[in-house]
Amino acid sequence: MRMLERLRRRPHADVGDRGPADAGAPGDGSLPIANYDGIDVKQLKRSLSVLAQVDLAVIERYERSHQARPVVLNRLRWLRGSEPMPGYDALDSEAIVAALSGADAATLKAVRGYERRHRDRGEVRAEVERVLPTAPLSAGEGRARDEQARLVRAGFEVRGTTTDAP
Repeated sequence: MRMLERLRRRPHADVGDRGPADAGAPGDGSLPIANYDGIDVKQLKRSLSVLAQVDLAVIERYERSHQARPVVLNRLRWLRGSEPMPGYDALDSEAIVAALSGADAATLKAVRGYERRHRDRGEVRAEVERVLPTAPLSAGEGRARDEQARLVRAGFEVRGTTTDAP
């Protein structure tokens, strides 16, 4: 077996974590997707994108301990990550849109990317696009913009490959 395949199939470090994925037989309601083992891979990949992060963790533990299909594990790896705002997965579209009104540009971009990978709700993405042009910069973006302006004032070429002084 190739090294990469062995790495993909190895269990995660959280072996001691015996969550709902280890409870009962598949199809008894312990998994967030009904009839999980009976669903074909294409349909399963589509179903995963609407799940919350906690549900994706349950599915990942179950998949690793049972079929360990590389296609499913790769999709889970792509979907797993931090929510753009605390409690994001539990919010409905209206609550997310309301929360976006005071968000900085970095948060709005994180929401846009998360929505693209997950539920892809049109109303949320439309609101992000509406408020993003006027959103305040995050602290990191502000520092980067200030540094870029300082370099330009000092005569350095910022976007090119050279930084020749005048």
